[in-house]
Parts: sequence; structure tokens; C-alpha cells
Amino acid sequence: MNNRPFLVFIVILIVIALFAISIYIGNFYNYNISKTPADWGAFGHYIGGVISPIIGIASILILGRISMEIGRNSVENQRELFESEQRILAFQELVQNRVEFQNVFIGYSLSDALKEKIEGHNIELTVNEIITFEVAKIKLTKFSVYLNHYGVKYGHLFNYDFDSDEYDELTSLIDFFVQYHTSDLYNPSKEDEVMHEEIMEDKQETLLDNFISELESELG
Repeated sequence: MNNRPFLVFIVILIVIALFAISIYIGNFYNYNISKTPADWGAFGHYIGGVISPIIGIASILILGRISMEIGRNSVENQRELFESEQRILAFQELVQNRVEFQNVFIGYSLSDALKEKIEGHNIELTVNEIITFEVAKIKLTKFSVYLNHYGVKYGHLFNYDFDSDEYDELTSLIDFFVQYHTSDLYNPSKEDEVMHEEIMEDKQETLLDNFISELESELG
């Protein structure tokens, strides 16, 4: 907030007060200093009549100014507190989604029935197994979409650069990782694909860990 107009007005009030006193002194400077209480009483009335309104106006201005500052600081503090709470909730949501993503992926990848199905074994899956696989695919895809839109939804709460190459690489890798594991191309029976999968998994885990750590550092 600009203090200049406020300070200028206070200076004007002081100048008016000094001017009123100088007028009184200018009219009576030829007289000797009075020893009569009545004369000093008249002087007191004059000063009080001139200075009191000025002091009153200045007091109102100062109190008003203080109230405005307190109100502004209170609003700012409430805004910062609200953003801090939203930041924590956004981070907790990310961690929860990451844990769910890992749990779904682990269960999805380690399922013997799924592996046999992918490897071409002629087995019949139960309805519950089919539903489980389809739900797992949806959840994996959901995390990929969630992570891609995280910056759009919560970017204003963090200083992290969601336009950075690191974030773009993370989301692209998660997209590829999810699409690869939910497509018919995934074949864990091939040694080279297993090795490639492990490398990709380690890389996406490292990027995701770094991303979460950077956001966590902003929680204060």
C-alpha cells in the first residue's frame, strides 16, 4: 500500500498547527510573558481550539490506517494459510494416488493368470479375473491422466516448474509405461522386453520420486 498520500496529509496538518501558533505569537510577541493565570488560560483555549481538531483528525486517520493494515495483513495471512492447507491436501492426494498406482501395477504385473494369458496359453479366465484386469487397466490409465493434469489443477499452489523438461519427461514416461502394460504388446516372456521394462520402471520410479520430493520440500 502507498504511504505517500497519508504522510503528506499528516505533514499538512502539522503545518496548519504550527501556522496557527505562529499567528498567535505574531500578534502578541511584543508583550512580556504574562504571569497572570487568566492570560495563560486564554492561550490554552486558543491552542486547544486549534490543535484539538487537528489531533482528532490525525488520530482518526492513524487509527483508520492501522485498521486497514491489520485487515490487509489478516486477509493475506488467511490467504497464505488457505493456500498452505490446499498445498498439503494436493500433495497428500498425489502420494495416495502414487501408492494406489504402485499397488495396482504390482498386482497387475505379478498375476500368473495374466502372464499365462499374455504368453499365449489357452486358459479361461473367470469373470472376476477379467473384471479385475479391466479395472486395473482403468486405474493405471487414470493415474497417467491424473499426473498429466496435476500441474493444471494444482500448479498455482507450488513453485515447481510444471513446464520443465523433467516434468514433461516424467509424464511422457508414465504414459508410455501405462500404455505398454495395458496393451497386447506386453510380453514378459521375452528377455529383452523384460530388461527394457526394468530399465523403464527404474527410470520412471526415480523421476516420480524426485518430483514428489521437490513438491514435499515446498510444504514448509
